[in-house]
Amino acid sequence: MPDQQNVEDEAAQVRAAWTWLTDWLGENAPGSAASLRPGASDDRVAQAEQRLGFTLPASLRALWTLNDGVVHSRTGASAFLDGHGPLPIETALDTHGALSDAWPDWDPLWLPFTANEVDEPWSGDFIHCGTGATGSWGMEDMEDEPGMHGDGSGGALTLPGMLAQIVEALREGTGPRIGSTSAPGIVDGGLVWMDPRDVWMPGWTPLHP
Repeated sequence: MPDQQNVEDEAAQVRAAWTWLTDWLGENAPGSAASLRPGASDDRVAQAEQRLGFTLPASLRALWTLNDGVVHSRTGASAFLDGHGPLPIETALDTHGALSDAWPDWDPLWLPFTANEVDEPWSGDFIHCGTGATGSWGMEDMEDEPGMHGDGSGGALTLPGMLAQIVEALREGTGPRIGSTSAPGIVDGGLVWMDPRDVWMPGWTPLHP
């Protein structure tokens, strides 16, 4: 059972990182900020837990009560988490069900919470609702087991850790996150992550040349 202090700390870390990130989007990437949905109520989160049959990590609960995902943007502005956008609760639950049905080895406690496109999810990140560790999922090759994210020091990358990497890349100009080749940039008022060595989107301007 997770330590209560750690649970509270992770929720607080998510709230702090997400508040910083959304404030930054409002000032620097209004197209991405416009994609944010309002936060979900505690009752809505409880309904999600009832449908899933298990308790959500405090970190994900904190995220969803701040913003219940995003709406799809044709420009890619809603995929401001290194190419992925946070899923609305309903879409996350539907995607969890689809992956559980399609993938015999899908762990029931793996819950997708980001996707490349939130209206037609095909790949993204999941969180293990028992441990809080995150990983990647994709429907392109269902024979490959989803990969777990590492924190760069041999440990698992949690949701607070993921957001901290995003914030650091935006604030400090550190470039790509751990395990990623993409870097943040702005195009048409949206935060879009691309590999600086292979920029294909016209008008993409890196934040930290």
